[in-house]
Amino acid sequence: MKAIAGAIAATFAAACAHNPSVSAARRAPAQASGTLAGFTKVRSTVGFDSPESAIYDPVQRVWFVSNIAGKPDAKDHKGFISRLKEDGSMDSLHFITSGVNGAMLDAPKGLALHGDTLWVADIDVGRAFDARTGRPLYSVDFAPFHALMLNGTAVGPDGRVYFTDTAIETVNGQTKHVAPDKIFEVGPGRQPRIAVQDSSMEGADGISWDATHGRFLVVGFTGKAITAWRPGASSVERVTTGAGQFDGCQVLPDGRALVSSWADSSLYVLSGTSLTRVVSGVLPSPADLHVGENGTRVAIPLLNRNEVAFYTMP
Repeated sequence: MKAIAGAIAATFAAACAHNPSVSAARRAPAQASGTLAGFTKVRSTVGFDSPESAIYDPVQRVWFVSNIAGKPDAKDHKGFISRLKEDGSMDSLHFITSGVNGAMLDAPKGLALHGDTLWVADIDVGRAFDARTGRPLYSVDFAPFHALMLNGTAVGPDGRVYFTDTAIETVNGQTKHVAPDKIFEVGPGRQPRIAVQDSSMEGADGISWDATHGRFLVVGFTGKAITAWRPGASSVERVTTGAGQFDGCQVLPDGRALVSSWADSSLYVLSGTSLTRVVSGVLPSPADLHVGENGTRVAIPLLNRNEVAFYTMP
């Protein structure tokens, strides 16, 4: 299993590194494509630089998109955050840019909103910005807890902020998954701690609060697991397994969840323990997705294509 996980992790790292030798054929698996009724592509916005996460701000009625702009584990100060209009068109490609107005971003990934604060997962640091102005507010350092690759970000019902650690690192040119995966928590006073560590998360990536079941849903990138973690628990629960290389997830108000998979370039709906593929074969490198305020449109960053695809939902 470790060898397989390492190979998958290496694929992710290579894809993010902007290697021009990676052909389109390698980026998107050759297979039949299709969509279920109600899921229709309505827009593609291009011009990004390894877009990893999208999130909708219902107050400002805008989207934010994180751009890795380099290797996913490189502290190269190249990262930036884009802002899109409600319809998905570009508003500001470089709304927040590392090195501008005191901002620091290396390889930003998961995004979460808590009021007017935009939280960003950035390798081993959680960074907070003013969502209205882009002004940097503060940072939380997880390096003392041996964070390797912060990836997914979510806000819990009590306002605490959570970050997954996919636990991928590159040493001497070799990329591997280093268990156990962790979920970090930032609580009152912005004090960080390890909320849970459990190898069965299999490369913890996307995370979303599931109010219906009182838990966080977590999808794994280096394996095939979808797990759940209840705050305070010392381990996670296995929900189901699927194609694997899961990246993004968002729990919907009715308890179902959207899940993206690099393994088959698809979008799934998770209901209970059943996964139904709703968009297939047309989403190469689908990353950390998000659904807009009215629940009828989902934004899916396509990391290798420097694009964000927008689909309507039934």
